[in-house]
Formats: sequence, structure tokens, C-alpha cells
Amino acid sequence: MTSGYQPDFAVHPGEHLEELLETNGMTQAELADRLGIHKKTVNEIVKGKASVSSDVALRLSKVFHYPARLWNNMQRNFDETLARLAEQERLNAHLDWLKQAPVKQMVERGWLPAHKDPLQQLDKVYCQWQESKK
Repeated sequence: MTSGYQPDFAVHPGEHLEELLETNGMTQAELADRLGIHKKTVNEIVKGKASVSSDVALRLSKVFHYPARLWNNMQRNFDETLARLAEQERLNAHLDWLKQAPVKQMVERGWLPAHKDPLQQLDKVYCQWQESKK
């Protein structure tokens, strides 16, 4: 697991796009015309229902003068955060199983590193179990 701050929410790039539209006094229809895409696509991005593709990111960079990589990174961060949160939910469903495992003894014998966070401990137990199956 990664150390450092990890938010428990995901921000879709559409939220940033909506702010830019408001700041620039531009409608979704006007943006769609400038991007050469359907206004439904712009609306779905703003509402967080559609992803910002690399092609749209490149077009957005030309309209708002932000690099395409910024839009791509916002989308990647959003997708990654959603995946991480889904994995946390999946792991939370298995915490009862962790309570039944002899984790304390495994740590004492040096088989596992100790973690204060139960989800990290569960992840390490699972990784150790996978290694033992090889």
C-alpha cells in the first residue's frame, strides 16, 4: 500500500471543467462546438458520467490552454481513486476473517510485518498467503 495522504473521495475532471465553463462564461453547447464533439458528451463529462478521453483532453488543452496531460492526469487520478476505494470496500468485507487468523503469532515469528491499519495487515496476510501457494 502507498503511504501518504489518500483521499476518501474522488473528484471527476468534469467538476473542473464545469468551473472553467462558469469562469469563462461559456455554455456546454459552445464548448461542444469548439471541441467538435456532441454537446451530450460535454454534459456527460461535466456530470461525471463520461471519462475525459485523450482526444478530448487534447481538444480541451487548445480551448482552455491547460496541457492535455493535466486533463489526462485528472482522469487517471479519478479512476485510480475509485479503484482504491472499491478495493478498500472489498477488503473491509474480509476484516472478520483477519480476526480469525493468527496474525500476532505470524508477526512474532517474522513471517509478516506488523501494521496498525487492519486493511494493510489484511493485505499483507493475503500477499503472504499467495506467496505460500507458489
